[in-house]
Amino acid sequence: MSTEQEGYRRFLLVGGGAREHAIGAALCRNRSVDLLVVSHNRNHGLERLATTFERHDETDVEWIKRWARDQGVHAAGIGLEDPLGVGLPDELSKVGIPTVGPCHNAARL
Repeated sequence: MSTEQEGYRRFLLVGGGAREHAIGAALCRNRSVDLLVVSHNRNHGLERLATTFERHDETDVEWIKRWARDQGVHAAGIGLEDPLGVGLPDELSKVGIPTVGPCHNAARL
């Protein structure tokens, strides 16, 4: 399936735990979603769901931002506290990727 098709979306999910697996499984029910996952943990369930599973540090904001842009990500969801705490949603928003997750200041609360 081409990312050029109308309604087709590439969704980045950051994290590899049970919460992210549940989110990923729900997203994958929609056949027009291409799931990309970045996690330092190996999660075999998420690996089966994801089109792309990158094992990388979830707090490496610059790498994730660059990688997401290169992959043509349309939206992102952050499930882990650590990437929220380093401001990943703020940084993804700066490059035009809307993100589900609190901004840096809200995450600090």
